[in-house]
Amino acid sequence: MSGVSDDGFWKFENGSWVATEKQKQALASGATQFAPPAIKPSAIPGDSQGNIQFVPVQQTTTENEVSTNQTANEGYVQLSGLTTTRTHTSAAKKFLGNPFYQSVFSRSVFDSIQEPGEKKMKQNLLNMHNDVESTARSKFNSGDMAHNAEQIISKMYLEGEEVTHKWPLQIRKVEVMAPSDQAKDGFTSMEKNDHFGVRGILTSERILLIDSTEDSVTQLTNPISQNPKLPLQRKQSGIFEISHKIMHDFWFKSISLSDISGSEFHFSHFSNSSKKIRRFHHFASIIVLLFSVLFVGASIISLVLSDDGLLSFFIFNIAAMFLALIAYAIYYYASTMKQYMTHSSYGKERILKIGYFDKIHNKHLVLKLQLEDSQTIDKTIDWIRLLESSYNKIEQ
Repeated sequence: MSGVSDDGFWKFENGSWVATEKQKQALASGATQFAPPAIKPSAIPGDSQGNIQFVPVQQTTTENEVSTNQTANEGYVQLSGLTTTRTHTSAAKKFLGNPFYQSVFSRSVFDSIQEPGEKKMKQNLLNMHNDVESTARSKFNSGDMAHNAEQIISKMYLEGEEVTHKWPLQIRKVEVMAPSDQAKDGFTSMEKNDHFGVRGILTSERILLIDSTEDSVTQLTNPISQNPKLPLQRKQSGIFEISHKIMHDFWFKSISLSDISGSEFHFSHFSNSSKKIRRFHHFASIIVLLFSVLFVGASIISLVLSDDGLLSFFIFNIAAMFLALIAYAIYYYASTMKQYMTHSSYGKERILKIGYFDKIHNKHLVLKLQLEDSQTIDKTIDWIRLLESSYNKIEQ
């Protein structure tokens, strides 16, 4: 594998991702450290419109084992340093080879095109999609989204504010909780909409929580009912319409270190492996039994055709009985074994809680951060250590 990532900040060399000059220049100008691209995601039918949803790979298979990561189910993958995506046309093109395969319906429309002119029609549609996607992207970038999430955040840093941890905290879900005597766990959610795929940046002054999500969807339809048929227009696959929609959602929350009162980190891991083995009667017993049956048949033939048929009849039958006894002994005592592949499952849970005074709600609240599966314990503990060290210095 080789090449440059889609955002241009990483290149793959000697089996690992290394920073490009573009990233080095961005970091020098105050941008946040960029995370390397995620591994190739798997695709599943995701949203209510039947669009393919790209998620982290949960299952790996080797010659001897099928391994499943049960908690790598974020429902999104990383698109760039601070931005995630649930479904994206670029991923459909990269991993499925066709932008129209992003949607189950669009795929059925594309695959239903038949001769005459099937190959040419499909190629025209792919070329048209490039034009439509390019136009949608140019309109998207000409507005406020001329800046990506990294550039937006770099403009939010205060004078003298520095990023103290180079890797943003990878957060699957953020909940703002308030103490409650009625709730079972002692907390109730303050906001209706939770945030997913959040990145937590720790600076010398604040915690910055960023939820940047960009989705793009391509649709291929046959708008027959909305468009009257023109003269000489083919009845079968006579009209198509390509649409490409880009959606970006950005959420930002700033918490001053002076407003933080404490933190709590809970993590747990589990793993389970199983393997099946079957025991069979030895196949040799069937072979010996077949010989026994052949001897019985030979005894009958010898009785009819041979002059001393009676003697041959008894000899063959005695041999048949002897073989039958051997077959039974093999059937009863001998066995063959077959082992099947090992099936393993594993997972983890990592919950970070941060107590703070919320100036919007004007009360003490708790941030409940459910961390992503890829967020390591070492990086998390290091992030917490720097957080506590920073707000303890401010308190002193």
